Amino acid sequence: MSYIDFEENFKMNKEEKNELFENICAIIGAGVVIAFTISFLALFFALPFMLLWNWLMPAIFGLIKITFWQALGLNMLCGIAFRSKFSKSQKSEK
Repeated sequence: MSYIDFEENFKMNKEEKNELFENICAIIGAGVVIAFTISFLALFFALPFMLLWNWLMPAIFGLIKITFWQALGLNMLCGIAFRSKFSKSQKSEK
């Protein structure tokens, strides 16, 4: 198969190009929405954690204050460490 045959088989008309462009834009748009959602949720969960830590822990236990990124990391670590190993459907069967 030569290059010319390959090119002839994969020519797209204007409607197909527009549809492909719209699909690519939809995928990129979904990726941007997902990225902003994850960023918002990280802010939503880490900021209260940081504020409570910096308010309570130094006064009660003499610990140092933490940054936002440390709060986010601790929040993720606690989520991994204390996650339930059973789903809701398995709990209801017992």
